[in-house]
Amino acid sequence: TYYVDATNNGCTTATRTAVTATVTTISGTTPASICGTGTVTLGATASVGTINWYAAATGGASLGTGTSFTTPSISLTTTYYVDATYGGCTTSPRTAIIATINSIPTITSSTPASRCGTGTVTLGAVASAGTINWYAAATGGASLGTGTSFTTPSISATTTYYVDATNNGCTTATRTAIIATINSIPTITSSTPASRCGTGTVTLGAVASAGTINWYAAATGGASLGTGTSFTTPSISATTTYYVDATNNGCTTATRTAVTATVTTISGTTPASICGTGTVTLGATASVGTINWYAAATGGASLGTGTSFTTPSISLTTTYYVDATYGGCTTSPRTAVIATIKTIPTITSSTPGSACGTGTVTLGAASSAGTINWYAAGTGGASLGTGTSYTTPSIATTTTYYVDATNNGCTTATRTPITATINTPTITATTPASRCDTGTLTLGAVASAGTINWYAAATGGASLGTGTSFTTPSIASTTTYYVDATNSGCTTATRTALVATVNATPVVTGISGSRTGPGTVTLGATTSVGNINWYTTATGGSSIATGTSFTTPVLSTTTTYYIDATNSGCTTATRVAVVATIKYPEIDVQGNGISIVSGSSSPTTADWTDFGTNLTRTFTIYNTGVASLSVGSIFISGANASDFNVTTAPNSTVPINSSTTFTITYSPSVVGLSYATITFSNNDTDENPYSFDIQATAIEQEIDIQGNGVSIVDGATT
Repeated sequence: TYYVDATNNGCTTATRTAVTATVTTISGTTPASICGTGTVTLGATASVGTINWYAAATGGASLGTGTSFTTPSISLTTTYYVDATYGGCTTSPRTAIIATINSIPTITSSTPASRCGTGTVTLGAVASAGTINWYAAATGGASLGTGTSFTTPSISATTTYYVDATNNGCTTATRTAIIATINSIPTITSSTPASRCGTGTVTLGAVASAGTINWYAAATGGASLGTGTSFTTPSISATTTYYVDATNNGCTTATRTAVTATVTTISGTTPASICGTGTVTLGATASVGTINWYAAATGGASLGTGTSFTTPSISLTTTYYVDATYGGCTTSPRTAVIATIKTIPTITSSTPGSACGTGTVTLGAASSAGTINWYAAGTGGASLGTGTSYTTPSIATTTTYYVDATNNGCTTATRTPITATINTPTITATTPASRCDTGTLTLGAVASAGTINWYAAATGGASLGTGTSFTTPSIASTTTYYVDATNSGCTTATRTALVATVNATPVVTGISGSRTGPGTVTLGATTSVGNINWYTTATGGSSIATGTSFTTPVLSTTTTYYIDATNSGCTTATRVAVVATIKYPEIDVQGNGISIVSGSSSPTTADWTDFGTNLTRTFTIYNTGVASLSVGSIFISGANASDFNVTTAPNSTVPINSSTTFTITYSPSVVGLSYATITFSNNDTDENPYSFDIQATAIEQEIDIQGNGVSIVDGATT
């Protein structure tokens, strides 16, 4: 389709006009198909005009017109053609449209199957084309599976299944039946065992639920020995089990049934033996029945019944006999069973051995018979060796070994001890000794055996004495002695050293100490040897400390301590005194050479505490003690303290037996008596602070001026 408009003087038609250019074509076709012979409806569309249908690509009369065309009945795929005519124009070439005839598939073969008893069955089928489908019904129902084979679920009865085939949407007209057959498994419903006495044939029987009965010599496998409800065995001498099954329609019983052909026999015997006189337990087994024991091969009463028999006590090998009885039948002849008595060997002699010192020892033994065995213990343990002689490993002490003999499984009742003696003695213990200073000491020793010998040297030299103890000569220093022991000609390999120790008694020296006033004092001591001990008493009492120095507790008075020293059990004969001295100063204040008592409140002119009318007084402070005296500042107190002044101060330290002075000056402020108290600190333990009262008197002055010995009146003008 195209479109036109017109333009004139700038004006254009309002809408364009459509103008179609028609092309006649077959615009579409619809082929079709059917399953098998029949009509097929085809379809076609044209862009314009009339559609015409033909049987050929060119020529031929039109079979019809229109958009659809139904073919006549056709059995083969056929091609039809269409064109379209419009306005005298026909499309060319014609367009092919196929009418397809799809063949209907068929089941060309089927394979039924069977099994014995409940279970699955695999069926088979073949189709001419397409997919095979399996069903449980001849019509309808869902497909159970597809493919050329189908395994049924477990079924217990014969069941018919069905198949069809589908190809290109075409399915076989009817389903084909295929049978899964379940054949029943026969069973042996009863069996009849049989027995006989001694060698021969036995006839056995069996009954089956169906089918043929088969006889075998084994529970599984093997060829059939015969068929039928009865079976006669070949000649047998022992009880034998046979087996039967049944076969029906190819199905055989699941397991074979045992049927026993019993032959009464003595099937086995167990002779026995013991070492020496005693009872013997014999054994026998029978295929069936009761076992009887006898003392003779024929005749005689039964000694007992059962699979075992214990003989009375016998000292010689003895033969017993057994037979078996079953169903009135007794085995013959009786079977011999031997009770063997074996001789127990003995050790007829033994040869002990000895060695001097560590080493091997060869021992010997003889036995009545058999093999001699050597052991390290009286019972138990593994054999160390065999034979009439035995060389021990290297041993250092006397050791007992043991032997027995074994013959035909019999061993001597007890092992015989044989001693390997080691004669070399040893020093097992020593007792050294010690003393303080020069003198004799007694040493001791113990040996494992023999005589103890004492020497002054580790090797060589004459013996100083023998015995378990030895007293040395007087010795002043530590000395080593030696011992060995001799036994049966054997002497200890080396001498053992014993030390006779001489310890020096220590000598101590004390170092005293001192301090001023109460407190601790560190004292010292030295010793020639050993450890120093400190005591509070000259004798007895426990040590309060050890070492070369000792710090006392706080002391207020001079105290004496004591020391001794100990060296390897040796202590100084007497304790040495060490003094801790406590020193004190002693103050003495004097005036005019007279002591003034501290605390005095009654001034006197004698000791200058009463100044009188004097303006200065000097007082002396003496140190009469054994320690330096410390003096503090002079303080003046009291009602008229301001009238007195310290014009000369004392020294702050007064050495032992020395003195210092201080001066008090009186400067009265009023006429009359003035009072004050002098106080100062010091380190005298019982007079600190030191104080005393003072006083002084101030009087009014009277002036008398004379001329030529005559008083001149104050204010005279003539």
